[in-house]
Amino acid sequence: MVGNAGLLDGQQELTIGSDQVEAELISGVAYLDSTAGFLHNDLGLPATVANAYAGKWISLSSSDALYSQVSRSVTLNGILKQVTPTGSLRASGPGTVAGRAVMGVIGGLPGPPKAGTTGTSELYVEIARPNLPVGFSGEATSASGTRITDVGTFRDWGGALQLSPPPGAVPYDSLPKS
Repeated sequence: MVGNAGLLDGQQELTIGSDQVEAELISGVAYLDSTAGFLHNDLGLPATVANAYAGKWISLSSSDALYSQVSRSVTLNGILKQVTPTGSLRASGPGTVAGRAVMGVIGGLPGPPKAGTTGTSELYVEIARPNLPVGFSGEATSASGTRITDVGTFRDWGGALQLSPPPGAVPYDSLPKS
């Protein structure tokens, strides 16, 4: 996962197996550019529609069904929910992440995970004030036995986001339904 997150805007690039997706939220409009597999398997678009719009930007307004899912995935609040451990928490020993001295908080997967999925996650917080999150790691095993590992770092806290709407985005509500 690579991205930039602000309070109201953000951008994230994500790879899930062989599927890739880039999501953006800019001035209240969400944008999505993805592989056909992600559009079909994760978003539920019919295969013919997913194939036709793979690799093309799709815009989502706040009234579109997928808007909240995309917008939550790229804002600071949403990102922190995606990486914050849950359940019984414990501290890990001091360590170093991205050249910074950190303490870790270990717990269950950020939730709620899909049924049958188990694992742990750890959020690394800088020891020096203002004690900002510096990184995260997680490992999950699905009900089918597939293992997923996710690792990332945070940097440039307080930096300005430089995002522009992608040109030529196709409105989601104009996509064929079958």
